[in-house]
Amino acid sequence: MKNNFTTVSRIALWISFLALPICAIPAFGSNAPASDAPQAVGSVAIPAGLSQNDVRESIIAAFVGREWTVRDSAGDHVTGTIKHRGQEAILTVNFSASQADLLCQGWEINSAGAHTKFELPKRWIEYIKSDLAKNFLARSAKQ
Repeated sequence: MKNNFTTVSRIALWISFLALPICAIPAFGSNAPASDAPQAVGSVAIPAGLSQNDVRESIIAAFVGREWTVRDSAGDHVTGTIKHRGQEAILTVNFSASQADLLCQGWEINSAGAHTKFELPKRWIEYIKSDLAKNFLARSAKQ
């Protein structure tokens, strides 16, 4: 009888060890939010003296220069979209006189274009932020 108990205990122990990695996957998975709501992804300082139109044109130039499509450009925001190599993103740049704040939604997409997983295109966002800073400084220097 003791032998059966030991065997059952060993089997239960092995099953629990085998199940541990499976249970841990969600806890140690992606850092991406579970929701596809827009996420704040950074900001870029705007030099003093730029007009609202200068800022808007700088943002549009950054989007167009990286082959994004400008979807909306009105008031104090510009929204661009891109779909490329299995990813899609919508990036909105809200701006004031001193700062541009970026909000992004991003997804992995399948060959049919359907969203399969929420994922921010971090490298693409960094390229846009870098271009925004350069464009703002270039327009500021012209004044």
